[in-house]
Amino acid sequence: LGGIAGGGWLYAALLGGRDGLSLAGPLLLWAVSVAAVLVGLAVPRRLPETPAPAGAWSVDSARRFLQSMLPRRAKEDDPFPLSRRGLLIGLAALVLLGMGLAWWTARAAPACAPETCEFALASLDLLRQGSLRAYLLSDAPAYHLLLGLLFGLVGPSLRAVQWIGLAVGASTLIAFCCAARTFTRSGSALLATFLLALAPWHVTLSQQFVPSSLLLLGMFAFLAAQPRPDAPGRELRWALAGLVGGLTLYAAPKPLTFFVWMWLILVPLWDRRPWPTFLLTLMLVTLPRLAAAVLERDMPGLAAGALLQETPHFLAALVEPSITLFALTGMLALFGLVYLLRFPRWSFGWPLLLAALLLAGPALAAPAGSLLAWSPLLGIMTLLAGVALDQILTTLALVWKPVVRPARVLAGSMVLLLLLSLGAMPDVVASSGPTASPETAAQTAIGRYLAQRFQNSVDNGGDDPSLFLVPTDVLRAPATRLAAEGVLAFAKHILPLDPTVHLPFTGPPFLDVEMADLVYVIPADDLPLREAVRQVYPGVIPEPILDEEGAPAAAAYPVSQETATALQGLPTLYFPGEEAGGLEEARLTRSEGPLHFVWGDAPPLESPFTLLGQGALFAPEDGVYAFRAVQESGATVRLALGDPALPQVLLDSREARLETEVDLAQGLHPLRLVYTSAPQGGDLSVQWRRPGGKWEPIPRQALYSAPADAGLLAVYYAQGEQDPAPDLNRLEEAPILQRRREPVLMETPLLGQAGGVIWQAKLAAPIEGSYTFVVEARGLFQVWVDGVPLLAGGNATGPSEVATASMLLTRSWHDVEIRYRPGPAPGFSLRWEPPGVAMGPIPARYFAPLPAEASLA
Repeated sequence: LGGIAGGGWLYAALLGGRDGLSLAGPLLLWAVSVAAVLVGLAVPRRLPETPAPAGAWSVDSARRFLQSMLPRRAKEDDPFPLSRRGLLIGLAALVLLGMGLAWWTARAAPACAPETCEFALASLDLLRQGSLRAYLLSDAPAYHLLLGLLFGLVGPSLRAVQWIGLAVGASTLIAFCCAARTFTRSGSALLATFLLALAPWHVTLSQQFVPSSLLLLGMFAFLAAQPRPDAPGRELRWALAGLVGGLTLYAAPKPLTFFVWMWLILVPLWDRRPWPTFLLTLMLVTLPRLAAAVLERDMPGLAAGALLQETPHFLAALVEPSITLFALTGMLALFGLVYLLRFPRWSFGWPLLLAALLLAGPALAAPAGSLLAWSPLLGIMTLLAGVALDQILTTLALVWKPVVRPARVLAGSMVLLLLLSLGAMPDVVASSGPTASPETAAQTAIGRYLAQRFQNSVDNGGDDPSLFLVPTDVLRAPATRLAAEGVLAFAKHILPLDPTVHLPFTGPPFLDVEMADLVYVIPADDLPLREAVRQVYPGVIPEPILDEEGAPAAAAYPVSQETATALQGLPTLYFPGEEAGGLEEARLTRSEGPLHFVWGDAPPLESPFTLLGQGALFAPEDGVYAFRAVQESGATVRLALGDPALPQVLLDSREARLETEVDLAQGLHPLRLVYTSAPQGGDLSVQWRRPGGKWEPIPRQALYSAPADAGLLAVYYAQGEQDPAPDLNRLEEAPILQRRREPVLMETPLLGQAGGVIWQAKLAAPIEGSYTFVVEARGLFQVWVDGVPLLAGGNATGPSEVATASMLLTRSWHDVEIRYRPGPAPGFSLRWEPPGVAMGPIPARYFAPLPAEASLA
């Protein structure tokens, strides 16, 4: 009653949005009640002695006698009697074999697989939140609690995840052997454990700690905890089984919670007597989990069509000969399943049969290769294989008993499996090696690099004030955050790289960070971004960032504060006379800024002279800017913005245009300033008024010598509360969030806040021929070339989708428009394959940030 009251109280608290100490009371009442039930069952009860007539038998006493005699007979008929010492030695050898194989195939420190990184990162986030409510409502609370405790003790790291994966894998082998002894003889249990130790899926599971790792361990422990019919203290053993089963439910991921719960309830059907004890303990232990499941409404949804479609593929995979041991396990599992179907009421066979039937549904409905849904079913299959192996070996031993000793049959079976394992070892290694992609390996290497550099950062009390600029998608990736050992949440000097404001690095007053030494950290395969960094900072020498195998996974481009500051200012040439010439004719070269020249009686050259400034103007935000020039009477000034082939003249004193307004996008704009002084000399001031600001000379921090003629025009649209239908042709109906000139087509921090984006540019086709374009995106996308729809697809919430198309292009400039509505995790990449060139990212220099109406003919 106390446990039920605690569960109801907890549900009411969760329903009311309570957290922290408000949940401690019901949890404490629940825990005390569970402990009281277990203690009450453990305390021996003295029953009153009632005299019974001698020789009088009842049905119950006869059943107890037969149950006590059957195990003795089975023990006498066991053709493979193993001592406890021999069993422990064999089990220890198999555990060392399985974990040694897992460690070896992981190459000592594997890159974090995406599924593992996502769950481990969720555990790290829950640890930082410190919310009891978040733990109860999370997916697989036992997993997050265990990993959170480990992170709290030794700190978050990939090494900690790897070690706990190996520890749980070793414990799973031990629990499996104990569970197999419940269904088979000791020798057959060891052989079945041998199959599990070399199973590629279990080796992979031991390397990647996911909720299914704990679920599999709990399932085997639950099967091993069930008492034998003749075991003393069966009530306590069934209560212990209920406790283990209840804890197992806390390790079940949400897609499997319902099926595991049904399995636990229906297991005692073969023996109805333990139902009250077992179900009472099970219900009390699982009350908090059930309260959270009811609150979240986690109900399974399986498509019958998917099950029917995937069943033949699954059965075919069981006997796939590519991995001999796995094919052998699959065939034996089928034999074991047929054996249990023939004897469905065999006492201990019912739990395996029930588990196979219930867990097959979510496994077949899940994506192929998903350890989250497949590993519990594969574990039950291995136990079924042990049942079949036990029957086969027992029959062989009895048939050959007059000729060969049964112990030799067991030894021969071991040798046969060992020979099969040696032949299948290359396949096992290939199938159970690191599953992380090169992209994940690069993210892991970058995360470790950032964690190492953080140790001496000013954010950690060190003396290194460097700013580290990392692409947004890399910085947000679970592999990076986990490999960085949790420092990204505290490191204010590690920033998401935004090429619009960080290439070149603008600094204050446009950014809320002080100028310092810069380090651009870029993956090795991001060629456009690496090229953009080299164009802005041509003298920088990259430092390779190596992965665990010594291969370059990324590069760090260090830029000193002096180099970044020297890039500011407008490169200016001074010529004598009233005409500007070439570089060799210039008498004086300077980097000017702010554009406020007070020469007075000391002009740079004797009047008249001509000033020619060419560089880039940085607009810190999009909006309407006003420009004006203040100069001496008789002087001429001309200011133009935009591509040199299509300049937009803002100021021209010869046309009496000394003040104007223009709508600019955020980013760098090519700038050209020409000034010819009056014969008597004079001063010059070129001023601007930012949106919502006041008149001031254009500051030096807004002037750069960096190139600004490559990239794309981007318009980001806000995501309203009631977004229009996911129709990319209606993106313009949403409010504009920001307009920008982006030097590289990549994910920016702004993309995570936007409901959609439209990129426009001119694309240069260097040669005539057929071009192949490939888009990989998470979300909806459309790609238009010269007004023709080329690529379209994606989904709003699902995984990334790849689309490919080819098109004939002439050697010219072509209009490109890309419409993209990001999914929950934004991601967009565009690659091409020109004639005679390998597939790869489109270099930034082939894009010109011009609209479709602009002509470059």
